[in-house]
Amino acid sequence: MMARCRNLLLILFSLLAGVSTPGASETRPSAPYLSRDEDELVRLLTGTWSNDRQVFFAAEAGHDAARLSPLQVLVLAPEEGVPGRLNSRRETPGAAPEAWFNAFRADEQAGAVVQEILHTDGAAAGCEIWWTRAAGSFGGTGRGDGCSAVFSAPEGAGPPAISLSVSATEFQVRSARAGAVIDLQMRRARPFVCWAGVLKGASHGDSGAGLADWDFRRGVSLHDQGGEAVIETTETPPRRIRLKLRDVDWPFGDRRPSLTLYIHEADDARAVSYAWTEGGADRIGINLRWIQASCTRADLDG
Repeated sequence: MMARCRNLLLILFSLLAGVSTPGASETRPSAPYLSRDEDELVRLLTGTWSNDRQVFFAAEAGHDAARLSPLQVLVLAPEEGVPGRLNSRRETPGAAPEAWFNAFRADEQAGAVVQEILHTDGAAAGCEIWWTRAAGSFGGTGRGDGCSAVFSAPEGAGPPAISLSVSATEFQVRSARAGAVIDLQMRRARPFVCWAGVLKGASHGDSGAGLADWDFRRGVSLHDQGGEAVIETTETPPRRIRLKLRDVDWPFGDRRPSLTLYIHEADDARAVSYAWTEGGADRIGINLRWIQASCTRADLDG
């Protein structure tokens, strides 16, 4: 009788202490912890992301073009007045922008933060992402046939296997189906605001001597992951000039990272000139006599 009472007391103490008995199911995060994870995940995802670096260095890094997602910019922004919800906008050159909604919930039964993807009319897209914490980042898995339409998944029968990870600076998506794989490696973009002045009547290479009529612009916005801004001058005929900003971090070799500002004319892919400074810098400028510009990280502008 004493032994039986002793066993009952031991079981009671173990339950009160939260100690699992042999054979018990694995402990899952409680709702308060998941709510904290949900807040942090939404904060990490919020921002502008681009795979410009991956695409720009693809050939030099020896990447298989068939495994790369096309160049794209993904903007995730909170919906005003709706906690736990992000609006998505994806821009790909040569294609119409895509938009959808993302609703997050701390799902204690799943032991994960579940992201449900919705069409802009509010209908479910048939795709969920189950996120779990991994140190200072989060890992996720896509679930549902609708994930094929949301992510750049290889063609083939059946739903793709989708895996994701997000940290303070990187957002990666890997989709696989029938042995084919597509990798999307995006980096967080920092917003910049620029002013620019174009000397009317002067062309690239001119000294600008004797000319003083400037076309000045302020509040020119772009980001540092291959972001572009277009200036249409007020000359007759007008000229089209593009500013591009790239925080270059080489994936190979020993060259130092550099924040680089490029000047392009019209649709020419080759820059007529560029300037650079230390990687991760908050400000950069250029003066070519016929054009000058200065760009400052947006939250430091002014």
